[in-house]
Amino acid sequence: MKRYEELDSIRGISSLVVMIGHHLMIFSAFQNYSYEDNKPFVVYLLKETPARLIFSSGNESVIIFFVLSGFVLYESIQKNYSSYGSYLLKRICRIYIPYIVAIIIAIVCQITISEYGISYLSEWFNRSWTIESSSSLIAQHI
Repeated sequence: MKRYEELDSIRGISSLVVMIGHHLMIFSAFQNYSYEDNKPFVVYLLKETPARLIFSSGNESVIIFFVLSGFVLYESIQKNYSSYGSYLLKRICRIYIPYIVAIIIAIVCQITISEYGISYLSEWFNRSWTIESSSSLIAQHI
């Protein structure tokens, strides 16, 4: 299968933009930002300069990532169509093992953070951990 290194680069940049955007959302200064606020200069730079195109375009980056991933996955399936079963098994292992580990980490975080929260982080972040977890909710995410 031909490797599209350019597309891999764009997908990597897109995922990095999404990760940075989510990371910034946990800080109150970025979540409740308005131009008139007395925020630190760094916040101003990331929200009011062209840098915002990098740090505030998470939705667009998700779309780019999924479109390019769909193309790359389609190409790989077309080249190796005879071994679709082994491809599917590899794909499930590649996605679900890290996903289940992430679910376990989230459960531990929910247990430790939900009661008190972290005072210097945003309301959005602290509220995210107060949802009651149940076995059916966990099963829905698996």
